[in-house]
Amino acid sequence: MKNTQHNPSEPIAAVIPAEPLAASSLAKPPEVGQSANVNVVPNLATTLYRSYGYRHPKTGNWRILVQGRRSYDVPTHLGLGKRLMLRGLVKRLQLPPTIYDNAHFRERVSGFLVSAEAGHKIKLEIADQIFSIRRRTRKSGMFGGRVNVAAGAFTNCEVLGRVRRQGEPTIVRTHDDLTPAANRIFLADTYGINIVTDIDDTIKETEVSSRQKMLTRTFVDPFEPIGGMADLYQQWAANHSLLFQYVSSSPWQLYRPLENFLDVFGFPAGSIHLRWFTLREEILKKWRLARRRGKASVIRTLIKRMPLRQFILIGDSGERDPEIY
Repeated sequence: MKNTQHNPSEPIAAVIPAEPLAASSLAKPPEVGQSANVNVVPNLATTLYRSYGYRHPKTGNWRILVQGRRSYDVPTHLGLGKRLMLRGLVKRLQLPPTIYDNAHFRERVSGFLVSAEAGHKIKLEIADQIFSIRRRTRKSGMFGGRVNVAAGAFTNCEVLGRVRRQGEPTIVRTHDDLTPAANRIFLADTYGINIVTDIDDTIKETEVSSRQKMLTRTFVDPFEPIGGMADLYQQWAANHSLLFQYVSSSPWQLYRPLENFLDVFGFPAGSIHLRWFTLREEILKKWRLARRRGKASVIRTLIKRMPLRQFILIGDSGERDPEIY
């Protein structure tokens, strides 16, 4: 990433909440050539995901990991392929035609159906400095990279070490962007403890052992927490300086609903690590296979980047977490 000079005359983006998916934007899938929603004007939106930063073991400088997606805020002008995939999902779940009126269903399929913007240059503000991400947004709209920040840049921010250093949350914001966005970065000192926890069937009821139940809980039912887990995690967080990292095989397209689930049910805030795959993989019965790949790689990367910290791994047997750990 390249550090560029900040122009004081350019306003820094403020945090704005994501707009809820309009009820009409997922009406019954339209015929070929028709707009999926003639009443809602789509707007480009940038989403920044909750992430983390760690100290370089030799220099002591901070390395901040950033990731997000740039896409339209509502699904419109659905092509034939997306309409067929949506209908295939509805048929697979044996859902009634009225499912398009279900708010949970509309919200959760939205991330799979929206159009993304590829080739966009992302600029971010971190610690009063402006950074450009070297790689532009991909075809999916996803982007990510690493920012190197001086050791003394976060003197007033919370740092999770052997003892928690109290301070303000570290925020990353988009800069010079018509689609402002912001989210938290969690700073991990050289020494400390990471709680790496799965989401599905560890803290959220998903029933991954049953494909039909898993998909219904993922796309239709209200998200439900596993009893007592939020209280347990909060008790740990209150008594120790911990970095919580939610590593799941769930897709990035469900980021907003999952982030909201963690907040609503009182789980400690932390970085979120998901996977990218499509509805097509579900229709072709590859989703469960895709879910099993990649989690071990994410955890290995976390340990490699923070080798002097201790890691506690929490999961369940539904997706072979014990074997992965």
